[in-house]
Amino acid sequence: MTAPQITLDLPDQRFGHATLRICRPGSGNALSRDAAEELSDAVDILAADPPAGVLLAAQGERFFCAGGDLVDYRALTDSDSTLTAFLRMQDILGRPRALPCLVIGAVEGAAIGGGAELALACDLRVAGARATFALPQTRLGVVVGWGAGPWLVEAVGRGRAIELLTTGRTLGAEEAAAVRLVDVLVPAGQAESAAAAMVAQARTASPTAVRAVKKVLDPAAAPEEVTRIFAGLWVGDDHRAAEDAWRNRARATGTAAPSERA
Repeated sequence: MTAPQITLDLPDQRFGHATLRICRPGSGNALSRDAAEELSDAVDILAADPPAGVLLAAQGERFFCAGGDLVDYRALTDSDSTLTAFLRMQDILGRPRALPCLVIGAVEGAAIGGGAELALACDLRVAGARATFALPQTRLGVVVGWGAGPWLVEAVGRGRAIELLTTGRTLGAEEAAAVRLVDVLVPAGQAESAAAAMVAQARTASPTAVRAVKKVLDPAAAPEEVTRIFAGLWVGDDHRAAEDAWRNRARATGTAAPSERA
């Protein structure tokens, strides 16, 4: 039996997060098309019963993901098959972003090309101090092909995105954090534990509100849609329960307004 290229550890009662892990260290954790389909299947499982958060990590310390598996992708020799394959990859990378929960990339080692795009598909990126990032596609005569161009602009700004894509240079973890490509920088080997701690903090928030955060921050969300989301949350059970809990605490401590103590 072929070993899985992507593993999925579902949360138990102690941990609120699931872990998706790329398990192709002998290939730099590069994504073949088959591995990408395994990733898609795993995300579908998570979408059916979302946990509090998802960690996206990789096996080994040298590579987070070296991008697309060139042995596999060299088989694409005509524009039609290439278009089909890369549209599929754009769809797959968009799925983690569409999950109604926090998705954090725990990056140790090198995130190269499509691997950096995969990291950008996460809501947040936590990187160990020895992590590196590079988008060298223009040196190979192409551009980012998995749909992460707008996510890169969202993270670092248009000017910096153009600079990174046209030079293809490698950023160390510290510089990646300085330009906002990385959200949290931690000592080497601690990216997963730090990402898990972030999910644990987020568990204090209402799950429906967390889902809404991702919707209202979507650049495509119209102002009226954002207000409708807020209005629905305002009259929702989570908000009412939180208000009642706050009011009860305030009454117990004598900090409630007189009109709220009756």
